[in-house]
Amino acid sequence: MGISYENGARDLFNKGMTLVGKPMPELSIAEFGSQNAKHYNHEVAGMRRIQAHSGLTTWFGARHVSFDWNGKHGSIVLDLGRRIGGHKRRTRWMETFDIATNFGTIEHVENGQYWAFRNLHDLCRPGGYMLHVPPREGTCKGHGFWTYTTEWFEWLAQACSYDIMVLREFDLSQSWKRYKPGAVVYILVILGKSQSELLLTGGTDFVARKNWINPTLETNLPRRRSQPIHPI
Repeated sequence: MGISYENGARDLFNKGMTLVGKPMPELSIAEFGSQNAKHYNHEVAGMRRIQAHSGLTTWFGARHVSFDWNGKHGSIVLDLGRRIGGHKRRTRWMETFDIATNFGTIEHVENGQYWAFRNLHDLCRPGGYMLHVPPREGTCKGHGFWTYTTEWFEWLAQACSYDIMVLREFDLSQSWKRYKPGAVVYILVILGKSQSELLLTGGTDFVARKNWINPTLETNLPRRRSQPIHPI
């Protein structure tokens, strides 16, 4: 996905930093999916070309750890669909990050949606913020395994006692004319974490129902789902 103004992720990240209220050298960031930093380099005179978002933030002094299955840009190799640390209740990363980001990543985790969101929760410290930029249901055809809705994030926030700081849709046609209105729409989300305990469990409260296929989508895209996660 990458982080830029054009897809809304850059503004969302800046908002997250403002909410934390720390200067960059004191900031700690956990990132799901090693993201590229798009259109940053012209902003700082003499700055060397940096591809990774982690490279940019660490260049300014932040502590930044990326988690990705491919190890790109020095990220920690991890299957996000499984619990970080396995059976261990705590790891050295647990609740140590001011900001934990999911910029176009978790929708690619075919199995283990509960643990993907749980891992983000576990990495974020109480008083920190979780940032999401996933595709909205019915858009971004052929992209990832899952899509989401603003209503689902409202449910997630209520179920987990998160504070909703930002929750809105972002249509890429606003910034990129090559996209038709409604073709590519992301949900921009910032959730504040106030407590350590997660109120949801993987069995009864948080279920990824992969058999809920949206009949309006093309039949040659069998892995695209509608309303991927739902409380029961």
